[in-house]
Amino acid sequence: MSNPAYPTVEARPEEVIARLRALCAAGDHQFWEDGVSLLDESLFRGVMIAGHQQIADTCLLGLAVRRGGKLATFDRTIPLKAVIGAEGKHLELLGGAA
Repeated sequence: MSNPAYPTVEARPEEVIARLRALCAAGDHQFWEDGVSLLDESLFRGVMIAGHQQIADTCLLGLAVRRGGKLATFDRTIPLKAVIGAEGKHLELLGGAA
């Protein structure tokens, strides 16, 4: 969120950390361990990942699908088809149109 590439958010790293602490302290917060692998052919379609920029977000989307949750992101290029079972309900796009 402190990356200047996200034009809709202006925050210093320490502000982002403070926001993250507040979110983690919320009663409905749940920590999800990174328990998915791109090698899992029952969850990922590697052929649908267009490039290195999509790898981390595709993994996070896979984690959201596996846990029955939703990935909140500014990135509008995450390929739903790369994650088996992924639907629009698993992805929350933040910010204005990009």
